Amino acid sequence: MKYERLKTKLLEKINLKREEMIETATREGYTSETAVKCSQDLDMLLNEYQQMIIDEEYL
Repeated sequence: MKYERLKTKLLEKINLKREEMIETATREGYTSETAVKCSQDLDMLLNEYQQMIIDEEYL
């Protein structure tokens, strides 16, 4: 059950970061330093989520 809560929290973070990235890119441009940083942060969160899904298969 705790694992499901962690996944849910991570999905919430992913969605918030995605919104932040889109807003930043719209405001500052897609190649702005801030938009690129948001994109990298989002990539890391998505990788973490993907790893959780992979790990879940082995639980």
